Amino acid sequence: MRRNGPLALLFHGAFITFVLAPILVVCAVAFTSKGYLSLPTDGLSLRWFRAIVANKDFVDAFWASLWLGTMSATIAIGLSVPAALAIARYRFPGRDAITTLFQAPLMIPPAVLGIAFLRFFTQTGISGTFVGLVVSHVVIITPYAIRLVLSASTGMDPQIEHAIEAGVEYNENNSHLNLPPQRVRDILDRVSRAVGSADAAMAVVTSSAARFFLRQMIEGSLPNLSILSHNEIPAGVRVVSAGLIQ
Repeated sequence: MRRNGPLALLFHGAFITFVLAPILVVCAVAFTSKGYLSLPTDGLSLRWFRAIVANKDFVDAFWASLWLGTMSATIAIGLSVPAALAIARYRFPGRDAITTLFQAPLMIPPAVLGIAFLRFFTQTGISGTFVGLVVSHVVIITPYAIRLVLSASTGMDPQIEHAIEAGVEYNENNSHLNLPPQRVRDILDRVSRAVGSADAAMAVVTSSAARFFLRQMIEGSLPNLSILSHNEIPAGVRVVSAGLIQ
């Protein structure tokens, strides 16, 4: 792997400093008695933290944000987990349409989505209410939660991948897989149960480190089953998940 040169490291350091500098200044000002940063400072103070605690609007906003985040995340997870598991493990009419519907907010520009929320909430009478905030946050959070669950419910179980990678032994000329026969049979049984009678249209997606050795393990019993790593899926190819091999 090629390492960054001195010029690249200097650029990266300058860029990070440029991004973090305003945050560091704000943090420094927060501990001064003045409303601006003065160097040298005349002492440290917690006056701004006391002002926040004494301000009822700030405190109410904090508790409202806490409740909003808790309720939105809870509802989004409650919707996303069963939906993602059903999409990943079962085939049923409208499966692709439901997947697209759940992930549609990711494809809509934020400004357009905000205007749509405003129009809808105004017409339904919940504009500016806590219920409206919860609904809008759930709509925005749910696609991300579904993607996380889907990614964890498709392809190979990470434990199987790690077992294969841990069983690889390297020497000066090549590498080979050294797993106990019982462990190899167990992995083959799991793959066979998951894919059934595999054809050319079915593939197992696994890590790049485990791909070659998994191919060697199953080529005798499932010669038509394709084994791909995540970075081998061509751009523009739409992969439909059939489940997780576990």
